[in-house]
Order: sequence, then C-alpha cells, then structure tokens
Amino acid sequence: MIGFFKRKSRTQPPSADEAIARAQRGDNKGALKEVDALIAEAPGVAMSHRFRGETLFAMNRYDEAIESFLTAERLGGPAMEELFFWIALAHANAERPDRAVEILQEYIDSPAASPDLSQKCKAAIAQIQGTPG
Repeated sequence: MIGFFKRKSRTQPPSADEAIARAQRGDNKGALKEVDALIAEAPGVAMSHRFRGETLFAMNRYDEAIESFLTAERLGGPAMEELFFWIALAHANAERPDRAVEILQEYIDSPAASPDLSQKCKAAIAQIQGTPG
C-alpha cells in the first residue's frame, strides 16, 4: 500500500512521505494529521482516503475508517479493489460481525470475485463466526 501512496515530489507540503514515515513509526495521530492536510489540498485522491482509513483503523476508530474507505471506493482507481475487505474487517472489529460477513459474502457471490480473494473471504468469515475454515 505504501508504494502507491508516495508522491513524486517532496517539495510540496503537506507530505505523503511524512505521513507514511509517521505511520511506520507508529505515530498514527501524526500520520492522520498529515493525511488530513493532504485531503484538504486534494480531496479527490482516493489513495489519501484509503491511507486515512487504514490509519483510523489502526487507531481503533472503525466507523470513521469505514467512512474513509467508502470515500476512497467511490473515487476509485488503483489499489481500491480490496477496500470491501477493510470495510468488512472494520465492521467485525466494531462488533458488527453480521455486517462483516454480509460484505464478504456479497463479494464471494459477485461475478467479479477472484478465486484467491474468495478463499480469503471464506477464511475471514470462518474466523469471524468462530468456525473452522
């Protein structure tokens, strides 16, 4: 994920590189501040919203993370294909396992489902439901 997020130029504040570095150091609060500044400058960049969602997820702020993931999904582009998985995991961690399973099952049932990702979804469902996968 981090490779997709890097900017080509380090001369323009705020810095995606700084946001990434802060996240890698475990400074999620600082990373969130950086990515929020990036979004304020360019709200149409899906990867910024995805990174924001991942940062909020790491901070256990699941509902806010879901909002960011949904914004990224709506904007679309590279690296947005698996956002449903993040959204489902956020629901599971927010103690909404039924919604998480529903999201994963929707993917499995979709014509666009890949065999590898469908298998990961099935394993996640089994884990969420506490059954052998």
